[in-house]
Amino acid sequence: MSDVDNTMEGRKVIVVMGATGAQGGSVVRAMKDDHRFHVRAATRNPNSDKAKELVKQGIDVIKVDMDDATSCKQALKGAHGVFLVTNYWELHDENREVQQGKNVADAAKENGVKHMVFSGLKSAKEHIGRDGCEHFDGKKRIHDCIVKLGIPCTTVDLAFYYENLLGFMKPRKNDKNEYVMDLPMGRAPLDMICVSECGEIIHQIFQRPDEFRGKWLALASSRMTIEEYATTLTKVTGRKFVAGTITTDELAKLGFQGAVPLAVMYDFFASGKYDHDIATTRSLNPAIPTFEQWVAKHRAIFEAEFP
Repeated sequence: MSDVDNTMEGRKVIVVMGATGAQGGSVVRAMKDDHRFHVRAATRNPNSDKAKELVKQGIDVIKVDMDDATSCKQALKGAHGVFLVTNYWELHDENREVQQGKNVADAAKENGVKHMVFSGLKSAKEHIGRDGCEHFDGKKRIHDCIVKLGIPCTTVDLAFYYENLLGFMKPRKNDKNEYVMDLPMGRAPLDMICVSECGEIIHQIFQRPDEFRGKWLALASSRMTIEEYATTLTKVTGRKFVAGTITTDELAKLGFQGAVPLAVMYDFFASGKYDHDIATTRSLNPAIPTFEQWVAKHRAIFEAEFP
C-alpha cells in the first residue's frame, strides 16, 4: 500500500487502540491537534461517556472489537500507523490478550501499516525464570508476533504508573493514622512514570519514525525506593505515608485475582534486571513530571482521598 493510501486529506491516519483508556487517551490528547495526523480513536464502546467526549472534541471515534479479527482489519483500513495497547487486567487471561494483540498485528500487516507503536513489557519468565507474570509474558509474546510478521514497530515499555497510587494500589490506612504503601520492593528502587503524560512520547515517535522503528524503549520518569516515595508524599500532602513490610510471598497468598502476577512483577522489578531509561523518557517529553511534581499537581485529590 502506498503512502498516499495511508493518508486522509494529506494527513497520516493514526489509529489509537484503547482510546478511552489511560495510555490510549493520553496519545489521543497529545496528537489530536497535530494537523500532520488524522487520529482515529478506536474503542470497544463508542457510547461511553469518554468516547462521547472525544466526539465533542471533533475526534474520529470508531468501534472495534479486538477479539474479532474482521473488526480489527476494518479499523485499520487506510491507516498509516497504529498505537496498540492491550489490557490484561480487563481479561485476566493471557492467551486471550495475546490473541487480541495478534488480531491487531495481522490487521496491520494486511493493511500495510507503516509504523506500529506497541505498549509492551518484558517477560519475567525469560529474564528471571519465573512463571505467573501473565500481564508481562503475554505482552512479550505479542511483541514477538509483531516482529515475526515484519511490521515496522517501536515498542514502548512503561514503568509502574504514578496513577496506580490513586487506583488499584492505593495506600491503606493503619491504626496509627498512617497510609501504608504495600508495594513489596524491599530496599530496591521502583521505576515509575506519569502515564497521563506519555502520549507526547508516542506523538514524538510517530513524528520521528526513522529514529525509532525497531527499537524497544523502556520508559520511566522517577526512580526511588518505596520509603522515598512515602517521604515525598508526606512532605507534599501533609499526610503521613510509610513503606509497607509486606513481602511478595505474602502478596501472592492473598488470593485475590491477579495477586500472583503482581507478586512476580515486583520480584522482577526488584531483581535489578528491569532497567528503564529516564533520560530518553525526558528527551521525548521534557514536560513529563517527576513524582514530586505530579503529587503537588494533584495535592487536592490526595487530600480528599487520604483525609
